[in-house]
Amino acid sequence: MTYLIRPIKDQDIPELNQIDKEAFPTMWPATNFKREMENIMAHYMVLVDEDISRGASPKISPNIWKRLWDCIRRDSNAAGTLADNPKVIGYSAIWVMAGSAHLVSVAVRDAFRRKGFGELLLISSLKEAIKYKCFEMTLEVRVSNIVAQNLYLKYGFAIKGIRKKYYLDNHEDALIMTLDSIDSPDFPSKLDEYKNSHTRKWKTTPGMAELAS
Repeated sequence: MTYLIRPIKDQDIPELNQIDKEAFPTMWPATNFKREMENIMAHYMVLVDEDISRGASPKISPNIWKRLWDCIRRDSNAAGTLADNPKVIGYSAIWVMAGSAHLVSVAVRDAFRRKGFGELLLISSLKEAIKYKCFEMTLEVRVSNIVAQNLYLKYGFAIKGIRKKYYLDNHEDALIMTLDSIDSPDFPSKLDEYKNSHTRKWKTTPGMAELAS
């Protein structure tokens, strides 16, 4: 399979709403993706399955595929056809303000977690921050989310503080983490090294033959 990270599109919104319900079931209010697309500070990137985007299905005979395709097109409740609404696996979002990028969220469908997609979206978010000439990236993470904390520490984030009772669902504290100097001359090459390491690690995973740039 082939995966691509690209900016958000209108047709992604139904699937992004599904992902949000899986990843953040207690979050209220829910993310208004349409409004976020109009926010000049917000930059949303989605990870999509390009094979589904192109309608590719090498393991299904043409006649069977045509029948499946016709069924999908007749379903008025579908989020969209496979060609118009590629399968969205996850997304990431940053807000850019005064040279500082804030990582708002990274979310991946339940079925695709622990397969390197979250890290891929983090890399993409950092590249987006570099593109907008940010000097740092900040984020909040639950004190109980050790997996995410370890990922951020791997990329050079440091714990800078704590926000007491930050999360509304259970009043859990949040750690404030910051990655400084992403505008340094050597950071893009360091990020490329992380990306290459990620590709080497996950290339043998089923369905991840080619990763997004």
